[in-house]
Amino acid sequence: MPTISRFGREDSKDDLVAHRVTWIDVDIADAQDLAWLTAWKEISDQTRTSLLEPVRFSHREHLADGMLLSLRTMRAGETDDLDRLTDLKLLIAKSRVITVRTGEVAAVDELREFLRSGRSLVTAVDLLGFMISGMTKRMEAVIFDLTMDIDAIEDRLLDSGSVPLAQSLGDLRRRIFRIRRQLNSVQQVLLPIATDPALILDAEDRETLVRASNHVTRYMESLEDCRTRVQMLQDHIEAQRAATITRSSLNLTIVATVFLPLTFVSGLLGMNVAGIPAEHNPLSFWVVTIALVVLALLAWLVLRWRMRD
Repeated sequence: MPTISRFGREDSKDDLVAHRVTWIDVDIADAQDLAWLTAWKEISDQTRTSLLEPVRFSHREHLADGMLLSLRTMRAGETDDLDRLTDLKLLIAKSRVITVRTGEVAAVDELREFLRSGRSLVTAVDLLGFMISGMTKRMEAVIFDLTMDIDAIEDRLLDSGSVPLAQSLGDLRRRIFRIRRQLNSVQQVLLPIATDPALILDAEDRETLVRASNHVTRYMESLEDCRTRVQMLQDHIEAQRAATITRSSLNLTIVATVFLPLTFVSGLLGMNVAGIPAEHNPLSFWVVTIALVVLALLAWLVLRWRMRD
């Protein structure tokens, strides 16, 4: 059987009845919960079909029984595994909220513990704001670990000149993309609700949604800062590599320039033809060798002078 909880404002008995909200939590991975939802008569067939469909992308839609939010979120106990997400749907009405999930969901477990502790929410939108905060709050530890890893790479690169492996930067990019995809899915669903003037929400509910949306936006900004830092690291590494290649090319150019006249002279004198001057003179070898060394030194001095200019 699904978990059913009730909460509301406790100002007075009449006010409590007027603001009582029922929360129904259904795990369709459980056979009993799935059978209960399939046989439940208080929702329309269209709503039931929408609740049972798998989440292909995060979105919201208006149904006869309320507003349906479809999300992909993290499982319970897994704060860093963004590859193993699960489906979560919230059907929000004025006095009832239905959460339909596939397996354990961290935000649902946190909400259940919150209500068991004796604390309470007031409206259905408060429940939505609590769950959104729970989902995004788990990203804080992930973004913090990501920031610390980037700090460590920056320190090694700037202090000791240790260039990180391409795999390290690639891993940082993959983590950023996965976190950003998760936060984007929440933002794309939440922001239109918070800013839609057509929705009939009181000031407190709209403020709750705006606050939750701002919470997600702050994490998005932190993530964008991490992405910029990784890109700056990549640019710095590429600049170092370009400078190294330039120096290597310059050294090769100097060597080739110095040895070009030497190669020409040695090739000219090495031809197996008659008539080479001083061919039989025993001092010819040393004269040619000294002339080549002097020529190489002159070429090297000219190159250095040109490089200084």
